[in-house]
Amino acid sequence: MNRKVSIFILISILLLWASPSIALVVEYQEAIDAYNREDYKTSYRLIRPLAKKGFAQAQYNLGVLYLKGKGVKANLIKAKKLFEFAAEQGVVKAQNKLALMHVKGIGVVKDFNKAIEWWNLAAAQGNGKAQTNLGWMYEMGKGVPKDSQKAVNWYQLASNQGIAIAQKKLNLLLDQTKKPLQEINTNSKDFKSFEEIKNL
Repeated sequence: MNRKVSIFILISILLLWASPSIALVVEYQEAIDAYNREDYKTSYRLIRPLAKKGFAQAQYNLGVLYLKGKGVKANLIKAKKLFEFAAEQGVVKAQNKLALMHVKGIGVVKDFNKAIEWWNLAAAQGNGKAQTNLGWMYEMGKGVPKDSQKAVNWYQLASNQGIAIAQKKLNLLLDQTKKPLQEINTNSKDFKSFEEIKNL
């Protein structure tokens, strides 16, 4: 009898402990469902309290609402801050957004070095988009010395994950007139600009 009571108490404590987490997930899913229905005001209303509680994925999604001005007036400063909160907790999409903001100068001063820092964090988590973008940075010499071998390495990692543009860029780098990597011409018309690959 005593053992049954102990098990009941333990289960009750675990359920009480897990309840807030379950509630967060349910509320978060409701906010995402509202966003997908294009009911951005409801999405904003539901996601904002979750972001304030420090829920990283909610912080990222609230940042998207501020960035795009959906359901709330666009505010690049708030978007950047929310992306930073989420990125520091390891949210890859937030790390990618921050990198793009720094490359394009959206809400921040253009800073290729900062972009590379954020993409390195995302790439370290195995994100193919970040790996592709790092390949491009090395291919073009943006924020880093031009380095075809490093570009090939990043494109290879991304293409291993099925990123089509990375595979194409890799093939172009390796095939271009069969020259050694140091002699590859990245100014060829076959090479897409960053503007064409940034939205991977």
